[in-house]
Amino acid sequence: KVSVFAQVPFAVGFLYVVFLSWCLRSSWRTLQWVMAVPNLLFLVFPFILPESPRWLVSRGRATAALASIAAAARSNSRSVPDNIVLNKVEEGEQQGISGLMRQPKLLFRLFIMSLNWMVITLCFYGLSMNSGKSDLFIGLGTMAGVELVAYLATMVFMDACGRQPILSICQMLGGVSCLAA
Repeated sequence: KVSVFAQVPFAVGFLYVVFLSWCLRSSWRTLQWVMAVPNLLFLVFPFILPESPRWLVSRGRATAALASIAAAARSNSRSVPDNIVLNKVEEGEQQGISGLMRQPKLLFRLFIMSLNWMVITLCFYGLSMNSGKSDLFIGLGTMAGVELVAYLATMVFMDACGRQPILSICQMLGGVSCLAA
């Protein structure tokens, strides 16, 4: 459910871009500037936002981690706890692609999910190329709206039916729809 909900901002962003393009209709350069300039604020964030105490501890900066915790407590109008214990972060065993090769079941699942990802991506790409034939804004806006509704419906139905039936039904429905179009 959480992984589906993580996709909702992409659909909202898709709707936002369609709306901005519809409002600006002047040129693609203007649209690029309007979408790019607010991102300059992200260059200021590293100077404003404090480092995570967990990251500071992992870098051996326990004093700075305690100061970060104290600053967070002050900003939340809380007292600083006296009994803070910072555990040393230990490096775990690194598992790379070679660890995956030793597990045939995981390797098979990786293959199936990669194939699934490619099919979904190619279908989505094909449908998006075909959606703006009559009116670009209506076609893409409808596509983005349907995507948002689909994510929200998937979250509801996934609780009732489970992940595998939803994936199978959506794959078959998508395939039949592509063949019918």
